[in-house]
Amino acid sequence: MLDVLGCAAAETADILGTSVGSVTSALQRARVTLATKQAPPVPLDPSSEVLLARYCEAFENDDVDASAGLLHEDGTTSMPPFPWWLRGRADMEAALRAAGTPCAGSRVVPVHANGTTAVALYSPDEIGHLRPFGLTVIEWLDGQMIAGTTFLEQPSRMFEMFGLPDEFREAASYTLA
Repeated sequence: MLDVLGCAAAETADILGTSVGSVTSALQRARVTLATKQAPPVPLDPSSEVLLARYCEAFENDDVDASAGLLHEDGTTSMPPFPWWLRGRADMEAALRAAGTPCAGSRVVPVHANGTTAVALYSPDEIGHLRPFGLTVIEWLDGQMIAGTTFLEQPSRMFEMFGLPDEFREAASYTLA
């Protein structure tokens, strides 16, 4: 919770019903374990690459019809730690249509996360520079998005973990990391 959601050690200890010392000790051990056992990302199968490219294009073009076409009938979407959770294509499509254009001008960069696809979201700041906004992890089933989980807390820290810059640069070459 500390590294993923950015919770403080005391908050994490409270949630888990343990001490701050236990939380920080467990985190240190986990970091060592990950550093020694982390496997390189598995390349995506060609169909997932195509789906991810379609998702990125639909998102950047604010194309709700194309986005809705990628949604699985039983799919879910969430934004932890917020209590926002939707299930089913109809509810997700309705939310996309009702939102207006909050992501206008945003850009996405494909990345690997937890053995699946994800996109790093860059959104314009008050002067138009594209800055880290969030990270959406996407799971696919039968050629459609079965789950999308968007993490909005501490985006700069997440982007750093993925080796992404703190500002989107159009001329940069972004590859699936």
